[in-house]
Amino acid sequence: MCDFLAWMVLLGDGIHSLADGLAIGAAFSESMTSGLSTALAVLCHELPHVVGDFAMLLRAGMSSKQAIVYKFLR
Repeated sequence: MCDFLAWMVLLGDGIHSLADGLAIGAAFSESMTSGLSTALAVLCHELPHVVGDFAMLLRAGMSSKQAIVYKFLR
């Protein structure tokens, strides 16, 4: 069960990152100012998100090293 949870977190995080990238790209296609403000907003949103995902991966039974590697591979 815990292994399944870890893969669900990683898959959801990959889809979330794709959506963030699309939003940033769309904002930059509007204007430089819009793109920069959207990128800053996404950065501020992603910092606590990454910490939460890391905690979930640890709780799911991964070691710290495994969790870091999988977070960077996503």
